[in-house]
Amino acid sequence: MAQLSQQTSALAVDTSLRAALPATVLQSIWAAAGSEIFITTLVVMSFFMIRTLTQCPDEKPQQQAPVKQQMKDAEELPQHQPTSCLDAFSKKVLAVLATNDFPAVVAAFREAGDQLSQQRRATALLSQAFKAASAPRQASWAMELYDVTKDHIEYTRPAYHALVTCLSYHGDADSAESIIRDMVMENVMPDAATYSALIRGQLARGNLERGLQVLGKMRLQGLKPELQLFHVILEACAQRQMSTLADQIVSDALAEGLKPTSTTLAILVRLYGKCGDLAAALSTFESFPAKYDIKVDAQVYASLISVCVADSDMQKAFAVYEQMAFAGLRADAPTYKALLSGSLQDGDLDSAARLIDDAFFNGCAGLLSREPLELFLLQAVRRGRGRELAVPALEQAQNAGVFVSERIVNNVLRHRQ
Repeated sequence: MAQLSQQTSALAVDTSLRAALPATVLQSIWAAAGSEIFITTLVVMSFFMIRTLTQCPDEKPQQQAPVKQQMKDAEELPQHQPTSCLDAFSKKVLAVLATNDFPAVVAAFREAGDQLSQQRRATALLSQAFKAASAPRQASWAMELYDVTKDHIEYTRPAYHALVTCLSYHGDADSAESIIRDMVMENVMPDAATYSALIRGQLARGNLERGLQVLGKMRLQGLKPELQLFHVILEACAQRQMSTLADQIVSDALAEGLKPTSTTLAILVRLYGKCGDLAAALSTFESFPAKYDIKVDAQVYASLISVCVADSDMQKAFAVYEQMAFAGLRADAPTYKALLSGSLQDGDLDSAARLIDDAFFNGCAGLLSREPLELFLLQAVRRGRGRELAVPALEQAQNAGVFVSERIVNNVLRHRQ
């Protein structure tokens, strides 16, 4: 029975060891030493093999540092743990940020000095401070805060982005570009959002050329601009009436795989309108929806109506207005004002009257501007159409609660009979 137990123990020895030794070697050990010595040998070899496998080959036994070295290390540690102090610092910064006292924020960071490097929340507080500096008249303090902290804190990409956005928002694009240069020197590469903020800053100060240069640099680095950034650039092209450049910007957006939207279409319509090219505006309005699967919305119709009115083509403006109504879309206040003013300038009281009727019928009376409405009432009276046009329009206005001056009301009511 004891012999059977010994044999069972031998079979239970680690299988990886038995697999590692050739069968002839095992048989030789068994024949030469007997079963008991054989079992003992396997157990010992298994122990050392397991120990070898579980220990990293390059791992060396750790030795305890000498007592003198431990005392020296202890002397080099900070005499005061910074946790409580820096927690108080965080509370102080948050408190002054809540009161928008940005000079006090800068002072708090300056007082902290070298301890900032030990503060885990330092970069988060910085980002929050830079966002708070986006308020009016705070941008200069943002640069001062950067100068105070840049040598004590390892700036992260979000902190840099918050600073660049703040400076760009306030039109200080030159300082924003210097921050991006510092980012690159610190091996923190700007992302698309940071470049976009800088481009917007350049455009805000009217520097379209520099904005396009930054856009080119951004694209060379493999960063893909968002469609909203192209929209901002197109708006800048519209302000400068640069339709050829706008066409190139659209081509660049398409090359990036970006699909134009109704906002893109509205911007292009307004752009061609500012360039005095109604034909191009109409052509774009007609071709883009089918070409890029764009659902035309109210802003597109409103933009085209405004362009038609500016070009004194009221017939086309009202045709677009009818098309807009047929699509189930309602005009906004600027559209009503443009159509009504344009009709009165042309002396077309009938079209103006129909427009006013539509506004009241659609529940949009509040969108009618007081000035062109009163002008319509006066023109109708002066041209002998007070009873036909002015009186019904005034009654609709009064029923809808639209204010009309007392002088105009009295003038119209004389023609009620």
